[in-house]
Amino acid sequence: MSPLKLDLLGPARLTSPDGEILLTSPLPMALLAFLALEERPVSREHLAQLFWPEMDRSRRLHNLRQTILRLKSAHTQNLVVGDGMLRVHPMALETDVDAFKQALAEGRTGDGVALWRGAFLEGFRRPQSWELEDWIDRQRSLLEAALVHGVTKGACDALEGNAPDDAFDLLRPSRGILPEDEHLGVLEVRALAAQGRRAEAEGLLSTLDFLENPKLESEARAALAASPDPTVPEPQPVPEQADDSDLPLPTLPEPL
Repeated sequence: MSPLKLDLLGPARLTSPDGEILLTSPLPMALLAFLALEERPVSREHLAQLFWPEMDRSRRLHNLRQTILRLKSAHTQNLVVGDGMLRVHPMALETDVDAFKQALAEGRTGDGVALWRGAFLEGFRRPQSWELEDWIDRQRSLLEAALVHGVTKGACDALEGNAPDDAFDLLRPSRGILPEDEHLGVLEVRALAAQGRRAEAEGLLSTLDFLENPKLESEARAALAASPDPTVPEPQPVPEQADDSDLPLPTLPEPL
């Protein structure tokens, strides 16, 4: 049995092994995400309270049953198993979140960045459940922190290894994901400066906000100052002066 794929980095979607989209409904996707990432059985009572806190017990449990049936109807595989305690079948599902974490752990940061289609459960809101909203916010924060840590390490290693092109290729898409992160911004300034793209580095530096971390600004400006300035011509070598001692002596006229 080939596992289905649950994509959670961006708008959630459930796909078959051959890539067919099976389900995108936000609420079933959020329920499946919770069970998949919790990695432990969760009681029906807790799930019902988590997702439908504004309803009475009987209606909460009814909505939970209907949502699980919606998941089952999306594919013949039994994704959610259990009676009183529910969990995701361990062989039935793979998530892009797990693939993202594994890529970062193995140093394949570029592969991890490529999996990022957007924020965790992008577009999903459940304002009537502060507990569920808090869980989603925590997941988003943890994943974004893991992304910044992995990209920072990969970019620093590339810069120290005199490979600014590799650092830039890693930083540019990451900055697109988290444009407000000043640490990634400073690393991109350093990568641009190391590539000799001083004007672009200066332009980027002028857009960064260092109100909470002026030390980072000093680091970026130091890296920029140490980079070559393409507008300043390189000094030309001074031609060597001939040594007078090496010149042939003039021929004197013979005396009359």
